[in-house]
Amino acid sequence: MSKWLFKSMANFSATLTWKSLLMKLVLGLMLLASPLLAQQQPARQPQAKRPAVLLLPDNKPDFTYLNELHAKGFDIDYGISKEKPLTWERLKQFNCIVLTEIPLMNNTRSRWHPWRFPPYRDEFFALLDRFLAAGGGVLLLLDTADTNVSPAYETHNMLLERWGAKLPLESLRDPVTETRHPHSRSPFIYTDKILPGPVSDKVRGIWYPIARSGNFGVYGQAIEVDTNWTVIVRGGDGCYSEAIKPRVALGENEKFTPYVRPGQTHSPVLYAVREYGGGRMGLAVLNRVFHLISGTTWAHDRVMLGKGMAKRPGDFNILLENTMRWLSQPSLDKGTLGGYQQDPVVLKHPHFRKNHPNIFQSSIPIRTRFHAGRFSGDW
Repeated sequence: MSKWLFKSMANFSATLTWKSLLMKLVLGLMLLASPLLAQQQPARQPQAKRPAVLLLPDNKPDFTYLNELHAKGFDIDYGISKEKPLTWERLKQFNCIVLTEIPLMNNTRSRWHPWRFPPYRDEFFALLDRFLAAGGGVLLLLDTADTNVSPAYETHNMLLERWGAKLPLESLRDPVTETRHPHSRSPFIYTDKILPGPVSDKVRGIWYPIARSGNFGVYGQAIEVDTNWTVIVRGGDGCYSEAIKPRVALGENEKFTPYVRPGQTHSPVLYAVREYGGGRMGLAVLNRVFHLISGTTWAHDRVMLGKGMAKRPGDFNILLENTMRWLSQPSLDKGTLGGYQQDPVVLKHPHFRKNHPNIFQSSIPIRTRFHAGRFSGDW
């Protein structure tokens, strides 16, 4: 018995010794081969820089859409307030500005214009010039629904004429494609005249809102651009623009001489881009409620943001994303602007932020046929 036990232990010890030697040999070969393996591995590509985009002056964007833009590679901020003033120190953190309003002169008060905080017109123009010279991109998605009255209308054209563009005070019509939205009943026209250009990729067609919204205001307008611009979108074959007729008389401080082209302009320009100095620009007149403000909500139902209607696509979201990337590229390549890191709080609706002043505790009734069992308030 003792001889058998001694022999078994000796065999076990020899086995362990052999396994240890084999393990050391394998490890040694791996260490010798590792430099060769490292040389054969492809170099890890640096992570692409994310465009940083600032939406101005909007303080209540569509947060669902903001999160979708962030998921597609954009870092987003928005708004002007006392807490978030628009200074060069803030502006230079971004590669692209999406501008839906233009401030008036010296805080000129107008019932038609929502811009409430500095910088005002002249200081703002100087900031834009500096931003473009540094390689920044400016997308003018002008919302003229309530601003086509002096002095706002004149301010728009004063700025655009510096860049070879104008806003004719005209409304769009297209009897062939005009369709009413199934929810809001707002009229839209459709165009698939998407021309080759740096932001046209994968854009098949766009629905444009054309409803009147006040004395002169319309939700979507044609634009006029010189040869420095690349036209991306035109109205369809049946589309034309014509002068807007006022509905009510203007006040003394609201009278102005509009720029209007004679007769009808067929297949007018709706969207264009250009190089400007060291930066880039884009221009369209599209009321923001249909895209940046509430484009994903039930009322607007993504008609412009991918869903379309009447069995026709609505690819404005693709055009917008293409444009913001193209506008951001010069400053991303040069490293002259940018650096904003996404603040996760920005992507949350204010009512879902911790300690927001507009949130308060209250008892909520149970769900019945008369009450949904939910409560919300917005001030």
